[in-house]
Amino acid sequence: MRDERERPGERPRSWVAAHRRILRSLDRIERGLRSTSGPPVYGSFGRLLRRRVLPHIAEEESQVFPLWRQGAAGNRSEEELLEVLRAEHGRLRELFGSYLSARGARNERHLRALVAEISDLLRAHIRREETLSAALAGKTPR
Repeated sequence: MRDERERPGERPRSWVAAHRRILRSLDRIERGLRSTSGPPVYGSFGRLLRRRVLPHIAEEESQVFPLWRQGAAGNRSEEELLEVLRAEHGRLRELFGSYLSARGARNERHLRALVAEISDLLRAHIRREETLSAALAGKTPR
């Protein structure tokens, strides 16, 4: 993702690796929630969102989405999927804010529900991004 000259459908290793790290972290956190709860697990989840997910979203929006928009031009289904992805980024930011509020209030029931909702959205979102990336592969010249 560092090279802005990349083609819209190309999936830079760093981008794919970031998705894999996020998914592995979600798996670890969800296992932790099944076996225990409390500050250590919720702290790990908050750090994942703050240190990996939100910066990754910002990078996608500034570097990847403009390229994808160019590659999707004229294809309504691809353009619509890109808008869904953009909306999901907004929803993830909103959910992170809710997560921080629930964590501050120490509302474990709400925290568990938010972790589940955010995790489910992230997993589905990553699948959609990778689907669009594959559909756009090679659509624009270098």
